[in-house]
Amino acid sequence: MLSLDKKGTHLKYFSQKQDVILIKNLLISVQHRWERVLSRAAERTRALDHAYKEAKEYHDSWHELYSWLDEAEKGFDDAVLQLGKDPEKIKQLLAKHKEFQRTLGAKQPTYDGVVRLGKLVKDRAPKTDEPTLKQMMSDLKAKWQSVCNKSVDRQRKLEEGLLFSGQFKDAIQALVDWLCKTDPAQMMEGPVHGDLDTVMALREQHKNFEEELHSRLAQTKQVRKMAVDVMSNASEEDRAAIQKQVSELDVTWENVSKASNTRSARLDDALAQAETLHKAVNMLLEWLSDAEMKLRFAGALPDEEPETLQQLADHHKFLEEVIKKEADKDDTLALAQDILGKAHPDAVSVIRHWITIIQSRWEEVMAWANQ
Repeated sequence: MLSLDKKGTHLKYFSQKQDVILIKNLLISVQHRWERVLSRAAERTRALDHAYKEAKEYHDSWHELYSWLDEAEKGFDDAVLQLGKDPEKIKQLLAKHKEFQRTLGAKQPTYDGVVRLGKLVKDRAPKTDEPTLKQMMSDLKAKWQSVCNKSVDRQRKLEEGLLFSGQFKDAIQALVDWLCKTDPAQMMEGPVHGDLDTVMALREQHKNFEEELHSRLAQTKQVRKMAVDVMSNASEEDRAAIQKQVSELDVTWENVSKASNTRSARLDDALAQAETLHKAVNMLLEWLSDAEMKLRFAGALPDEEPETLQQLADHHKFLEEVIKKEADKDDTLALAQDILGKAHPDAVSVIRHWITIIQSRWEEVMAWANQ
């Protein structure tokens, strides 16, 4: 570029006046194109750097979490689980397992984050990379589900072992503690609304809880049956204490079951709203994109009157469509604001982003329409 500029400047000194103007304009045109190429190359470099960082972050976080889950799953080999009849040993195993469950629960935000990042990378990736990314997401979900299921099964076996070792009070208390840990108030009143991905993730979590609750049903029946057997040979004082524990179990079980059903219904409502919003946003953004393309490439007004009149008629027709779409836009924003007011924390940033995008894209299209 410097060499070309040097040669062009040299030519101007030995050229006629009209050629000097031509050479000057050609140099300016080439300079502008060169700057555009440099600008787009810089943008491409920034985009590639961002894509690389995003892909590396997903790759590293996926492998770190998957390796941890894989190692955790190996600890659930039932062949090495020898419960025996020693209640103290079972209590130690149960305490150790509860510690693992706390660690697993602390991994939930990490898992959710990796899933969200994976979806983001997949949506932006070339079509050729989609099968690999889908397989990674599927493998991680299956591994997470497997570890969660095995963790629930291990706790159930330990609590049953405690029950069969004669430690009735400890077994029933462990069951009550698990039920109390679920926080029925949070299940009934906690936020469940949001964007489609967030609501689907919440539904998946609740489905896992419902399966765990169902798996506890047989254990609850065993506890009640054993309570009858124990009370038949117990003193009056012990019978009163056992009856109090059983009553507490019944009340807690009923509260948790009702809370679970309420949350299911609320999640169904949240899913319906999320699907409606998802569809409305995508349809509106698609229309805005098409409208902007039409307006940007409409071209200059033709010289002939019939063509000019046709363009004006087409533009009036477009403005009539805009009036109809404005009602859709207002309805979509109203629904988004309604969901935002009761959204789960994980969905707040997504809903706000959608509101901002719709408002800014609408203003851009309206600016083009009024030119």
